Amino acid sequence: DVGTVQDAMRHGALQYLVKPFTYAGLRSKLEAYAALRHTLDGGGQAEQAQVDRLFGALWAASEPDLPKGHSPTTAELVRQALRDADGPLSAQEIAESAGMSRQTAQRYLKLLERTGKVRLTLRYGETGRPEHRYTWA
Repeated sequence: DVGTVQDAMRHGALQYLVKPFTYAGLRSKLEAYAALRHTLDGGGQAEQAQVDRLFGALWAASEPDLPKGHSPTTAELVRQALRDADGPLSAQEIAESAGMSRQTAQRYLKLLERTGKVRLTLRYGETGRPEHRYTWA
């Protein structure tokens, strides 16, 4: 109930999950808290932009609704492939790891990049288009 949530906030709770909750929701909140702790453990002087970013990460919606035609299960497969990787991966490598087509992987990678969960870098070769490489942000 609302009173319980208010009590938790008065006693220092930074986030609160209401049952039933999804694994993705729990994981998102734990990752946001881990990022906060990692940044705060560094010490030093804080800048306003850094503080705003930290609090924004804590208070952001745990998992945005996926657009029509996107599956939470497929999104999790792409996330897991990126989290398990030792370095940047191409869409083809992610597709092979997750067991899906390259086009499907690209569609989910684009969504995850727009929401700030994935970082895109370009690798330039001798000729042709640069290769898109993805890492978990």
